[in-house]
Amino acid sequence: MKPQPTHGSAQLEQALALVELLRDYELPPVSWTLASTSAALTGAIATDNARPTLAAYAAALNGRPLSPDLFTAADGKQRVAQCLVVAWRGVQVNLIATSDLSAYPELMDAAADVAGHSPVREAVAA
Repeated sequence: MKPQPTHGSAQLEQALALVELLRDYELPPVSWTLASTSAALTGAIATDNARPTLAAYAAALNGRPLSPDLFTAADGKQRVAQCLVVAWRGVQVNLIATSDLSAYPELMDAAADVAGHSPVREAVAA
């Protein structure tokens, strides 16, 4: 029976998983946080287009990103957040990627709806 990890050993497991991930795969840089209150290793990336980075980590971790989520940032610009949540080598890995809306052309109509302007709705009304 595996003993329950203590606070320090959970961080050690996260650190070892991160070292193995970066050692075993050539991956783009991401900001990583070792959680002191949970067993999750959390990464974050915010760029114009985080999709390639998210795809690289999804391939390495054998995971699939969750559906993208459209939001309005503090500066008023519409951005897209997409997460990858997987269990890898006994550690939960959460990667949160945010991109400019331009990286997700398939969400342009939804963004227009959020802003109150819909090219589809305007075309139907005409």
